[in-house]
Amino acid sequence: MRGGRDADLPQFASHAIGELVAITPSISGLCLFFVLKPQERGRIEAALRMNYESGIRPKGGSLVYVGPREARAYAVHAIRREWRAQIFDFLTEYAPGVFCEGDPSDLPTCELLVGENFPLFDDQADEGRQLIARLADVGRASWIFEEEEREEGMMFAPLSSRDEALENHAILAASRAVLEGSVHQLNHQAGDHRHVHGADYEFRETFGRWSILQMVSVYHQRINEARDQAARLFSSPWPLRVLKRLQRLTTTLGDTAIITREIEVFAETGMRAYRSGYELVARKFRPGEARLTLRDHVRGQLKLTAAALKPAGDELDSFIAAQGNLTNARANLQLQVIVFVFAIVSLVFGAVSGFEAGYNLWKDRQGPAAEEAPPAPISSTTVIINAPEGGSDAAVPSHARPR
Repeated sequence: MRGGRDADLPQFASHAIGELVAITPSISGLCLFFVLKPQERGRIEAALRMNYESGIRPKGGSLVYVGPREARAYAVHAIRREWRAQIFDFLTEYAPGVFCEGDPSDLPTCELLVGENFPLFDDQADEGRQLIARLADVGRASWIFEEEEREEGMMFAPLSSRDEALENHAILAASRAVLEGSVHQLNHQAGDHRHVHGADYEFRETFGRWSILQMVSVYHQRINEARDQAARLFSSPWPLRVLKRLQRLTTTLGDTAIITREIEVFAETGMRAYRSGYELVARKFRPGEARLTLRDHVRGQLKLTAAALKPAGDELDSFIAAQGNLTNARANLQLQVIVFVFAIVSLVFGAVSGFEAGYNLWKDRQGPAAEEAPPAPISSTTVIINAPEGGSDAAVPSHARPR
């Protein structure tokens, strides 16, 4: 809203409705439905029903053959490109910074989805939620309307392919597909259709509370794991077990520091998305007291977010320092364990060498003694018999006497 007047919608749109949706725990998306004017719908109908002839047309600096189907699609896309340019000018004028196409580093990065057959929230709320969830996952979509009783519109939604960093982090993006609880039905029946109605307080409070608790709960879980591991660090007398626990504690603190950094980065990104999306709804399309109330609520949510992140930011430096100290302690303990192992191995080798030397010495001493005292040879026993006094022949048997 500028100068107390409603924002001028693009020329092709009769009215518009909008919704803030939670794409990730820290990224909120703004979805705008631009309902076509009857004459614009007639242009699409005429382009679809026209008979096209085959021919050669220039495309990309060369000539290509174009059949009737390709010619019909080309005519429809030409109309959609006009709508896209009008939407781009509209968002650039009334919501600068929200539409950041082609710059993935500048969030929120968005992509235009052009199509028909979008069910409105006042008629089919559940189907509308499923449609937003499907579009948030697909990122690109295009439909040709088939049922005339449904409204035709244009979709403005985040491009999910720019969100690969969050998808790679399973902890922070685990609830990406859970959009039904975060998307609330639009208050489509409140006032002039030229206003874009934002999400109500229930949606904002639910999303803000869930996004902060989702990240901080992971943070506190890592802190509790680190405390438990630190308490059991020196409970074992074995150095190798202490070393293993020290390595596990260092890894946990490293993961905690990484998660803390990601909390800061993604929360800052979420705060930027909050600010851009809510300012678009609050300052451009919300009249009177509703705009002021929403603005105060946004400011309060940003303050709560900053307050929730302050303890994590304050403890990040201490985590980094603790991780460095534990890394040094682990290196020293590893050195001590290596020296201890080498000492034990040296002692074992020394004992084995001493035993071998003693055995060889004992063996050498036993060898000369055995050579000096050889075993005595076997010899016959000589028996001396003393002869009687009467003569020498008296003691000799008669058969042994000489004849």
